[in-house]
Amino acid sequence: MQTIEDRLKEIFSTTNFSSSELEEFEKSSREFEEMVSKGIVKRRGYTLLTVEGASYPSMAFNTANI
Repeated sequence: MQTIEDRLKEIFSTTNFSSSELEEFEKSSREFEEMVSKGIVKRRGYTLLTVEGASYPSMAFNTANI
């Protein structure tokens, strides 16, 4: 089984991008970086909680507030 890195290298080595396509990708990247620096958008990434952050022990009993 290939690693993700090996698979990406294989895909990029066989894919031919035109210079106009690459320029468009670079322009989009610059625009995104500018919006991040202005605070308009945030970078998204691995935003799932860790196991420790998601599960914490809590006990609940059948009680009434007096």
